[in-house]
Amino acid sequence: MFTAKSLPTVVSSAGRSNAISGPLAGDTPRSMIQESGRSLPPPALPVRPKVSLLTGSVLVLLTLFLPVGYSQCSNVRFTGRDYLLGLGAWPGSLDAVSYAGGRVPYFLTVVLAALTVFLVIAAQIRPASLQKTNRTHHLFVLAGTLFLFTIGDFFWFQLASRIGDFFEARLTQSSLNVLMVMIAASTIAVSAVCLRSRLLRGQRWIVRLFAIAVGISLFGMIHYLLVLFGVSPIIPPDWAFFVTISPSVLYFVVPLGLWYHFGLSQREELRTQWLGIRRRIILLYLPAAIFDLFVLAFEMRPGSLWGLLPYFAGVTLISWGYLGLERQATLSSENARADGSEQGLAEHAGVHAV
Repeated sequence: MFTAKSLPTVVSSAGRSNAISGPLAGDTPRSMIQESGRSLPPPALPVRPKVSLLTGSVLVLLTLFLPVGYSQCSNVRFTGRDYLLGLGAWPGSLDAVSYAGGRVPYFLTVVLAALTVFLVIAAQIRPASLQKTNRTHHLFVLAGTLFLFTIGDFFWFQLASRIGDFFEARLTQSSLNVLMVMIAASTIAVSAVCLRSRLLRGQRWIVRLFAIAVGISLFGMIHYLLVLFGVSPIIPPDWAFFVTISPSVLYFVVPLGLWYHFGLSQREELRTQWLGIRRRIILLYLPAAIFDLFVLAFEMRPGSLWGLLPYFAGVTLISWGYLGLERQATLSSENARADGSEQGLAEHAGVHAV
């Protein structure tokens, strides 16, 4: 190990000399950066980024000709192209609220897939097409956003549909009202548990969102309690249902906001915190992803929306591909920074040697 006597002294801005101590012999800025827990890149992806991007994009584009939309009045199925033209409905929460708004995520995914195919093909001629950090970074953000949205949107819609089908044949209207009271109470309880986290309490926007969610849930609880006691409903039943379950949007908004704020930040201290946040988000989304795969398995039956399987696989592969490019760009940037540090130390040592 180096000692203070064997190391050059560095004159600080205040004019005082301080000895450098601590690193092991042979350590370089590059090795220290790569061994740092905050800068170490995650494990490599199972497939190369270009292969992942091209495969995922082709799968998404194929859904334009595969059944992904359904009719609420019949057993007719619609292709992705039909869906974009205004036919059918998407099996997701956003589409249940707004037919026009529900088409936006699918449209953006198709556009992203088409652009990605173009970039991958162009990269065979001009490799710089996929090496421009600004371009791939924005596409990475879009792909990651669509990935998180797709998992959460499909999960909540399918979960609500199956719970509704299960209880509709077994519960009376009064029992359904009790169930909605329990859902509202659960939302309040979950919000309280989440706000026990010091990290979440430190984000004002998250606190405000949870406060709004609690207020909405209290309104929904009061509404259904009044209906249980024979009082006229405050708002129509359909609106009461959507208002009461609307706080579920935080399942998508909060993790996405944390990713934007910490994972995509240029500040090193925020990116350091992101490593722990990312693990929690993965654990949060894992049950939803497993549930989605379970539901998609049933959609492989003849006459079902089996086009959803290549769509989900395509969105996942596109996200992985852009994640791989983002990691490569980050590692290249850190290597360049390490090279600059090594060169600076070498010049500094040469000055002292003279």
